[in-house]
Amino acid sequence: MAVRPLRALAAAGHDIALCVTRPDRRRGRGGAVTPSPVKAAALELGIAVSHSMNDVLGSGVELAVVVAYGRIIPAALLEQVPMVNLHFSLLPRWRGAAPVEWAILAGDDETGVCLMKVEEGLDMGPVYARRVVPISRDIDLASLRDRLVRDGSTLLVESLAGGVAGLPAPVPQ
Repeated sequence: MAVRPLRALAAAGHDIALCVTRPDRRRGRGGAVTPSPVKAAALELGIAVSHSMNDVLGSGVELAVVVAYGRIIPAALLEQVPMVNLHFSLLPRWRGAAPVEWAILAGDDETGVCLMKVEEGLDMGPVYARRVVPISRDIDLASLRDRLVRDGSTLLVESLAGGVAGLPAPVPQ
């Protein structure tokens, strides 16, 4: 889910100093060690890659963008580097690892994507911007995810067009 937002930020001319992702792992029947999709995209774009979130500290970034990271980011790191998270639900409705799935399973009529400030805790920060996406009764998970990633990539690029100072005032959840 992080590849399209990474490519969108690069295409919009943002200087991306580092991509942090999980280590390469064995995949498929042959068990070949392969990089994550976002690592492969970052390398293709000429972006440095790390497997440690702590490497953000030495990268010189003014803002870190988190997409589908799946781990709690330590408060000590958040105190030094501001971060925004592209979250694929309308917070605070669904937090955690499977918000798109939960929206479908709950029979929600709509979901969406939020750009939020990363704070200590799971998806707890205030929201800078959001887009609502209707859920039709015949949509499948892959189609809804694709729509959310597409809309989220646009929301991310639009929200960061003015840099960190151009972010809208965040609204508490």
